[in-house]
Amino acid sequence: MKIIKYIVGTLIGCMLWGAFIFFEVSNGFLLKSIATADSPEAFIKEFSSTIEKNHKGNLAMALIENGQISKEYFYSVDQPVTN
Repeated sequence: MKIIKYIVGTLIGCMLWGAFIFFEVSNGFLLKSIATADSPEAFIKEFSSTIEKNHKGNLAMALIENGQISKEYFYSVDQPVTN
């Protein structure tokens, strides 16, 4: 009987942990926005300054809103990147 209690307790614990992780991942519970304003322009501005300080290679990024590309950002160390 004692082993059944341990198994049930472990299963309940795993289910609660899984629900917590699902909630955290799906809602971005612990994530912090890098932009102060909720706009694509503010995000691109903050993103570009972070990339220019820390990134070492080439990068191309597109923000998609309502199925359309709203903003694009290109970064290269040596030569300009074009679309």
